[in-house]
Amino acid sequence: NRGFASIPLGLLAVAAILRKHDIDTKIVDLCLENSDKLLRECVGIKPDLIGFGGIATSFGSTKEIATRLRQDCPDAVYIAGGPLSSTHELLLEDNVVDYVFHGEVEYSLPKFIRFLQTGDGFCNIGGISFLKNKLNGVADEGSITWFKQNAQIGRTISEPTVTDLDTRGFPDYNLIDLEKYVLSL
Repeated sequence: NRGFASIPLGLLAVAAILRKHDIDTKIVDLCLENSDKLLRECVGIKPDLIGFGGIATSFGSTKEIATRLRQDCPDAVYIAGGPLSSTHELLLEDNVVDYVFHGEVEYSLPKFIRFLQTGDGFCNIGGISFLKNKLNGVADEGSITWFKQNAQIGRTISEPTVTDLDTRGFPDYNLIDLEKYVLSL
């Protein structure tokens, strides 16, 4: 046991969104597991999409793990979100991830999945940051705010806030070993 860990509610919420769109999901909580387990899982299933969540100070470990994963899963698309998104410039400039999600993803993530599947609709995805080289002519640059020197990092306008929380769905706790999060009294 590596100590106390909070239930990854953000990742469970993201998994619920993905499952609504028939996308298989797996959560490996690096607060409880070592990164070797994550690497074994990814090498075994060769995912199309690998996502990272965490706090801003997890940038260093995220970078290290993503670098290792890119060796074995070079074709996967790498994304990040949650509080980790506050480091979006570092995540993108250091090639840790391909896209960073800001704010709630109930609207943007399904649009992003459609974009990955069809190559269409990039300009309709709100609340993401990316490097300019990811565009490849797929978006109207008028809907993008450019940051950094030479305008290499773009960010789309935010998606609307979810107003009806009942539409979010319920987290699938079967994706985690809930007993690992329960402390004995």
